Amino acid sequence: MQEQPASVFVSRLRTVAARHHDIEVTDGWLHRPGQLLVSSDAHDDVASALSRLKMPVGSESGQAGTVSIALPHGVGVHEVVARLEDALGYAGRFGPNHVFVAAPWLPWGPGGEPRELSALSWSMSDSSDGEGVQVGIVDTGLLPEFREQAWLGDVHADPDDFETKDVDENGYLDPIVGHGTFIAGVVRRWAPRASITIDKALSVDGLCDEITLAAAIDQALDRNPDILSLSLGAYTRGDQPPIGLEAAWKRIKEQQPHCVVVSAAGNDGINRQFWPAATETVIGVGAVDSNKNRADFSNHGPWVDVWAEGVDIESAFADGSYLPADSSGPRSFSGICQWSGTSFATPLAGAAIASRMSRDAVSAPQAYARVHADAQQVAGVGRVVSMQPESAPAY
Repeated sequence: MQEQPASVFVSRLRTVAARHHDIEVTDGWLHRPGQLLVSSDAHDDVASALSRLKMPVGSESGQAGTVSIALPHGVGVHEVVARLEDALGYAGRFGPNHVFVAAPWLPWGPGGEPRELSALSWSMSDSSDGEGVQVGIVDTGLLPEFREQAWLGDVHADPDDFETKDVDENGYLDPIVGHGTFIAGVVRRWAPRASITIDKALSVDGLCDEITLAAAIDQALDRNPDILSLSLGAYTRGDQPPIGLEAAWKRIKEQQPHCVVVSAAGNDGINRQFWPAATETVIGVGAVDSNKNRADFSNHGPWVDVWAEGVDIESAFADGSYLPADSSGPRSFSGICQWSGTSFATPLAGAAIASRMSRDAVSAPQAYARVHADAQQVAGVGRVVSMQPESAPAY
């Protein structure tokens, strides 16, 4: 399969930055201008180095093992980080406040936009798969109207984590609205008895920064999930792990080792590391089609741990009129849709773990080990997770 030229995805990054005055693009990664993140254990080193370099800084704020330092207007964070690396002789303990994107990467790239659907082609299972399993989703939130539907009525979200369908009040659904609800529906299909909670991090156009994401993950971990699903990601400076999320992975390792994290590999069709999917302790999930061929849009590489179906997935969506990016005319949706992306392969992998947990009465790490071992090894792709739910009356 032909690799997508790097210039294509970089041009999409520039499109995103052009739409938002508080986002910049530098060398293939998005970030908040004027914000330097520093690991708490490197703060004293960085503060001393900034003083020696006579680089003025503004206010500081701390959260979950990370300190955010404001830079003066016009001072580029890339330059500051490069000078700190030279002065201190090490990297990876300080960096930009990266911006993350929802893994459909819409409306700026591949993966497809939501498509109309008159009826689901599948029926809800009445199996006990996922019973007793806690699944956390960090995403756009939950559409509040689904509280009234039997299908997703027991998916939980605080009022602050509900989605608003038309924030700009232009009469159309916002670009990424329903993303979190759609993901919850995927989990519900494959692990119908799992308990699901959604925390909001992504904006209505599918963006959030490192600080916001870290706070949302921290909140999700407070609920003690067995599985945490993240259908979002970022490219980073120097392809380094985002330092703002280090505290979350440390917390899981030291305090919540029963929890596993699944994260989308990204939809740019390239092999560049996409974080947090590329994190060693996170399960990176790529997308295949129904024939187990790698989806054209799916990122790939040795850092992708498992693959799951992510093409033309059917699930819950918003009611309303949606205006496609190609301006082909409004589309009308009524509570369901068909969508493609590694975003939707990710909750399927998470649901496979949840189902295995309940069936075998094992922990999430043990269940993942069994799911991984049983996944089909597909040449040119990797280990592909597949599931066949029991048939049951429609919801």
